[in-house]
Amino acid sequence: MNNLIIFTLYLAVLLQPMTVLALQQQDPCLGSSAMHQGLCVSNKLELADTELQNAYQAAMARVKQEDQFLNRNLQHSFSKSQRAWLKYTKTYCEFEGDSTGAAGGWAGVHTENCVLDLINQRITYLKRVFWG
Repeated sequence: MNNLIIFTLYLAVLLQPMTVLALQQQDPCLGSSAMHQGLCVSNKLELADTELQNAYQAAMARVKQEDQFLNRNLQHSFSKSQRAWLKYTKTYCEFEGDSTGAAGGWAGVHTENCVLDLINQRITYLKRVFWG
């Protein structure tokens, strides 16, 4: 009986790292390495980018409606502002990632987290365009 308990405990201790590894493969956000966190933020960025595109298209539709009412070239200005925001986001976040002094893949993780934060802010803004 004692041998069975010891064997069971030994097996549980032996298999624990494999269980953690399996969980990390399913959800990289559970991992603490730069690789895991990079995968985590990349997954989040993919979802946020889709939401950003949808928010931009919805905002552009509202801009077009407002453009008809105001008889101005708001579509061009709005489109131009989005391109400028994209350029700003890229260069600002590259600087943020590089300036951390982080080694290995961590600078890239910082860069992508910066992009994710700015995308989420932009989504909030786009949802308010011509909605008051």
